[in-house]
Amino acid sequence: MKITGKIPVLLFVAMLIVGGWFFFAREGTAPSVDEGAVDFIDPSQDKLLPDEDENADGDNGSTDIPQTQAILLNVPFSSQAPFGNWDDTRQQDGCEEVSVIMAVRWARGQGLTLAEAEQEIIAISDWEQANYGQFHDSSAKDTVERIFRGYFGFTKTRLVYDITVEDIKSELYKGNLVIVSTNGKKLNNPYFTDGGPDNHMFPVIGYDPNTKEFITNDNGTRRGEKYRYHENVLKSALRDYPTGYHEPNPYIRTAMIVVSK
Repeated sequence: MKITGKIPVLLFVAMLIVGGWFFFAREGTAPSVDEGAVDFIDPSQDKLLPDEDENADGDNGSTDIPQTQAILLNVPFSSQAPFGNWDDTRQQDGCEEVSVIMAVRWARGQGLTLAEAEQEIIAISDWEQANYGQFHDSSAKDTVERIFRGYFGFTKTRLVYDITVEDIKSELYKGNLVIVSTNGKKLNNPYFTDGGPDNHMFPVIGYDPNTKEFITNDNGTRRGEKYRYHENVLKSALRDYPTGYHEPNPYIRTAMIVVSK
């Protein structure tokens, strides 16, 4: 009788244990959120565009992302000498060509292999030589007119002069890619040979407000994918340059090419 008298108690305790285990096990299946895991927003991804129906009027896909959030566009990368053939002057001077290649591939949602990049750089340079008599340096204006529009037939570009770094940020946060003309030597990139080129062009693909750094696809080095420059460094280097064969540069104007999808 003493044993049977304990059975209801034991059953009650067992039910509490099983019920408690089931409750906490169910609670443990809820997904956890690591707020620090998302460092960047890529506004080029449709699923991240807020109120995308409201932007259907051609507002260039403005995302209204707060500039306190780091941003990074998913842009394919290649250096201007994809396989290190810097002795080929078409690649040695191919920064404008490969900048446009990366931008157009991004805008069209296409990837880019190194073999494709090298083939396209050479093809564009040969086309420029045949049509304009040179391929070495192209001003921001001629990069738009000759390479974007003339070669690729791509028109979703805007040429903007007298820019500041704030203008670059503004375009990035609208989901646009920016290509800048610079004095390459003022970038102080440790991977450049002989301090870098006087005239250098590359895409800016993101910005990190926490470190005040622009994120670039600097095609002047094979280590240039997502290469970071502090905003003050980029600011000091911004400068358009003339079309030609390393011509003396009288330009003091800054310029950027804004590329949209």
